[in-house]
Amino acid sequence: MAFVQLAFPIVCKIKGVIMNFKYTILRKFGIGGFLIIISLVILMSGFFPNMIKIIERNTSGEYYQTTANIVAISQARRGHEVTVSFNIPDSQKYTALLDTYVEGMEVGDNVEIYYQQSNPTNITLKGNQFWQAVLFGSSGGILLVISLILLKRHKLKNNSDSLTSQMSDFS
Repeated sequence: MAFVQLAFPIVCKIKGVIMNFKYTILRKFGIGGFLIIISLVILMSGFFPNMIKIIERNTSGEYYQTTANIVAISQARRGHEVTVSFNIPDSQKYTALLDTYVEGMEVGDNVEIYYQQSNPTNITLKGNQFWQAVLFGSSGGILLVISLILLKRHKLKNNSDSLTSQMSDFS
C-alpha cells in the first residue's frame, strides 16, 4: 500500500507532462504532427528493418534457399511457434523455429525458406520480409504524405488567422 501511495503522485505527474506535450503538439502542428510521429514509427519499426534484412540476404552471399517441412506448430504467448526441419547441401539435417506463422500452415506442409550458411538455424520464410516491407512502407508512406498535407493546411490556417487579426488591428 505504501508503494501505491508513493507511486501515484509520480504517475499523475508523468501523465500531466504527457498530456501537456500532446496539447502542445496539437496546438502547434495540428493533427498532422501526430500523424507524422505515427508514420515515422511505422516506417522505423516495420519498413526499414525488413528492407535491411532483404538487402543483407540478397547481397551477403550467406543465405541460401531450400524447402523445409513443418514438424510442429504450437500456441505461444504471442501467436504461434512453427518448427521446421530441413536438409542443407552437406546433407546435415537441421530443426529451427520459423520467424513467421501464416494462417493455414499445417504440420507436414512444405515451405520455402532462406537459411544462413554460417548459422543454419537462422532462417526466414521466403517472401516474408518483402510483403512486410511493402505493407509497412506503403502504409507509413501514405500516412506521411497525408500528415504533410495536414501540416501545410494547419500552417496556412494559422497564417491566415494571424493576417486576419493583423488586418483587424489596422481598422
